[in-house]
Amino acid sequence: MSIDPRVFITIGAAFVAANVITAGFILLFFGWRVYKVFVALFAGCAGALSGWFFVAPLIPAEYRFLAPIVLGAVGIAVAIPLQRVVTFAITGALGAGLAAAIGMKYLGVTLDPQSNRFLIALGIGFIIVGTLGAVFYRFIVVLITSSYGALIALGGAGYIVAICIDKVPSVEQLRTGNVNTAQIQTLNNNILWGALAAWLATTVIGMVYQYRTMETPKKSKSKPKDKDKSKSKKD
Repeated sequence: MSIDPRVFITIGAAFVAANVITAGFILLFFGWRVYKVFVALFAGCAGALSGWFFVAPLIPAEYRFLAPIVLGAVGIAVAIPLQRVVTFAITGALGAGLAAAIGMKYLGVTLDPQSNRFLIALGIGFIIVGTLGAVFYRFIVVLITSSYGALIALGGAGYIVAICIDKVPSVEQLRTGNVNTAQIQTLNNNILWGALAAWLATTVIGMVYQYRTMETPKKSKSKPKDKDKSKSKKD
């Protein structure tokens, strides 16, 4: 009795989706607590990639493997104590991408690294959004972790639901091009606004929960002091 290989592919995809959902819920509800780990990993990956693509070609071949290792370690070492600076860089990069997209869509900016207008758009977006990220540090961290956590959690859940109702094209369909695009388009149109509303609502829930868990320790610490003051007054 032979088993269709697509069964294992589907099970594997569902397993990956389940792990994505777990990571999404961690970011959604505990993003402020795990943010330092996330930033350290992000900075380490950025340093390793920079070392591989920009530094390794400049050094002898036998030592090139050291470039991503060293710069990755440097990125992690710098990111841990300088969280606000890294937040400025991350939000600045997001702002630069957003400014470039807006400029290309509405202002006629072309995607050309040698274009002054393109570079100006990148710089303005980087500085403005990066500064906001550094000033409103906690709010930006909670917003980013909650929104991204909600996005990947709902995306993973939606993928599993799509597998269960058999709306996801199989690997064979994708390979041969035998895909009912009209059916997929109709499905997308039906769930688009519902998915957007669910994402926004889940993001707000995650932000509220994170703020409440940040305030709870402060309240619990303040209660013993109040009790001591009341006792001293009675004495």
